[in-house]
Amino acid sequence: MIHSLFGSNRPLVFSLLIIPAILYGLLTLYSGQVPVHPLGGPLFDVLDSYLQLPILSIIAGLVVNLIGAFLINLLYNEHNYSERVNYFPALIYFLLASLQTSWVYLNPVLIGNVFVLLALRRMLRMYRVQEITSMIYDAGVFLALGALFFPLLVLVFPLLWLSLVQLRTFNFREWIVPLVGLLTPIVFTVVAFWSFDYTLDISEFRSFSKLQFNDLFVSHGFW
Repeated sequence: MIHSLFGSNRPLVFSLLIIPAILYGLLTLYSGQVPVHPLGGPLFDVLDSYLQLPILSIIAGLVVNLIGAFLINLLYNEHNYSERVNYFPALIYFLLASLQTSWVYLNPVLIGNVFVLLALRRMLRMYRVQEITSMIYDAGVFLALGALFFPLLVLVFPLLWLSLVQLRTFNFREWIVPLVGLLTPIVFTVVAFWSFDYTLDISEFRSFSKLQFNDLFVSHGFW
């Protein structure tokens, strides 16, 4: 039954994920514990401060999970990784993102995933395209936004230039554009934090030595 449903090429199939999302949300609300997110960046900390009620964090987390599932399925079908359109990638992504009830709450890792997928969607369109300035700029903006929610994404930034090496001949202007894209949301965030008198802790991006990775894998799991 699941194979026939999600193997269908009808877009309405994606809406079926709302059913397990509701079930996961109810299970988490009544039996889950609100997790601590040691990897949350400055934008995540601000967003999380407005979601004091567990139900709000659960709803926001499920929405983020569904957006990630939609994007990964969109990439899968846009680039014809299968002979026909299907919705199995969305189902698998959503199930993996919900393996533990603590993941159902809004968390920085899955928010970061959404921005990485948005960046990949732009980068995968660069092949054999004459003008890529807007694409590589957008990819930089998305990755920087993701890192402001999930600081460990700074380790993914080289992907921008790696994609240029693989897909383009060297062009100095194209190599500068990703840097401008990365800096754009960072500058706006710094200005906004200064304007609203928020504390901006940049140590999250300079050193990861304070992170207890053993505890991280225990509390968040390998996935």
